[in-house]
Amino acid sequence: MAIHRRIAVALLAMAVGLVSLPAETTAQNQEPKAQQNMVKEIRHQLVLLPWYSVFDNLAFRIEGSKVILIGQVVRPTLKSDAEGAVKSIEGVSSVQNDIEVLPRPSRNVLTTFKPRPDVLSRPLRVA
Repeated sequence: MAIHRRIAVALLAMAVGLVSLPAETTAQNQEPKAQQNMVKEIRHQLVLLPWYSVFDNLAFRIEGSKVILIGQVVRPTLKSDAEGAVKSIEGVSSVQNDIEVLPRPSRNVLTTFKPRPDVLSRPLRVA
């Protein structure tokens, strides 16, 4: 059981970005220090956006001093906020915003999945 916990913690750390794979670190060591700082600052600015949530998927690519924003967001304001935050970073000459705004669910979808009161009021049977 302890080994499963260690594996889960290691996978979570890699997903969050606390630990990276060795191949990625060797590639990063070959990049110029200024580019590494720019990547770190862009990531920092995107994570600090006020409406950024677990339902949003933001990523970016760097081509010289041009930053290309990609991903999907739930709120349209997050798209423009991300572009504005990245434009203000030193070393970024232009930003191409390819973020897709996902459609909001219809009102019918939200009302369809209401829990039924009779199901919630029934006592649970233990077999």
